Amino acid sequence: MSHFTISEIVALVQIGIGSIIAVAGLGIAVFGMDKKSHPIPRWGVIGLVCWGAWLAVVPLTGRSHDSLPAIAMSALVAYVLVRHGRHIIAILDGVMWWPPNAKLIRRVCWTVHLPPKRQQVQAIKKINPIWLLFANEDDGWFGETSDWGRGRPKSLVTAVLWWLRNPAHNLTWYGLGIADRDRVITGPFAPSTHRPGGGWLTCWSGCVVFERFWLALPFVSYLSPYAKAYIGWRPSGAFGVKLNLSVFGRIKV
Repeated sequence: MSHFTISEIVALVQIGIGSIIAVAGLGIAVFGMDKKSHPIPRWGVIGLVCWGAWLAVVPLTGRSHDSLPAIAMSALVAYVLVRHGRHIIAILDGVMWWPPNAKLIRRVCWTVHLPPKRQQVQAIKKINPIWLLFANEDDGWFGETSDWGRGRPKSLVTAVLWWLRNPAHNLTWYGLGIADRDRVITGPFAPSTHRPGGGWLTCWSGCVVFERFWLALPFVSYLSPYAKAYIGWRPSGAFGVKLNLSVFGRIKV
C-alpha cells in the first residue's frame, strides 16, 4: 500500500487550486467579457487563466511545489473566484460594482438619486490645468452669475477676490468631483452632509464611468459643538476637505 508524503499532498493541493483558478478565469472570460470589454481587465483575466494553468502544471513536471505562503494566497484567490464569480462577472460586464447587503441597506441607509448639476463637462476641459485651477464653470471668472459678483466690475481685482472665495472650483466639482453626472447617494440621512444632532456620518456617492462601470466614492463627516469636519465626495458631487474648530463649543449642531 502506497503512502503519500507531505510534499506530494501539497503538490496535489496546488494542482487542485491551480485548476480551479484556471477554470474560473475561463468562466469569467466567457460569461463576463466580450469584444467591447476594456483591454486591461481582458488581459488581467488572461493572465489569471495562465497563472492557474501554471500552478496546476508545475507539480506534474516533476518540479517541487510552490512555497506554502504562495499556495495559501492562491487558495484565497480561488475562494474569491468561486464565491464571488458572479459579482466579478457583473463588474466586468458593466452592470454594477460590488452589490451591497440589501437587508443592511434597508435597515440603516437611505438611497437618493440626484441629477447632475449641469451638462457633463467635456473630457478635454478636465485635463486643462488652467480651467481646473482658475476657471469657474458655474458662475464665471468674475462670479457674475452669483449673488456675490452680480453688479461688480469685471476687473482683475474682482477675479482674484472671486477665486479666493472659491479656489479651484472646477477641480473640486468636475475634475475630482462628479457633479456633472447622475448620482445615487447611499447612506444614513442621505443626502445630508452632516448627521442631524451631531456625530459621525458616512455615505457613498455612486455614478457610472466610461459608460460601463459603477464607481462608488466615500464621504465621511463629523459634527459637534467643538468641531465640524468632512472629507470625501459630498452628496453635491464635489470633492472637499473641511475642518472648523471651536474652543468654546459655539458650532451649531
